[in-house]
Amino acid sequence: MRQQQPPAAKSKSVAKPAAGGKKFRVQLASFPDEEEAGHQMSRMQERYASLLGDAKLHLAKADLGTRGIFYRVQSNPISESSAREICAGLTKLKAGCIVVRP
Repeated sequence: MRQQQPPAAKSKSVAKPAAGGKKFRVQLASFPDEEEAGHQMSRMQERYASLLGDAKLHLAKADLGTRGIFYRVQSNPISESSAREICAGLTKLKAGCIVVRP
């Protein structure tokens, strides 16, 4: 029997549904505190706006069992090439970024 994923946390931006090949996301950070995650998400959206382009950030709630609940700063669904391009640019700025597969 498959366990249900916990619902995503409320976000300050609304992720658009995936269309066509837009199923990848970029993850910039993860925080155990929802308030801090929201604050940092807003800061990152502004700071990296030129690299993010149309990608909007939101919080994704992740229950990691014994490690606790974390709030991941992720983009809305984007193409794989866009995700890799964004992460490459963020890496050059020494910012954290991983490509999240569908």
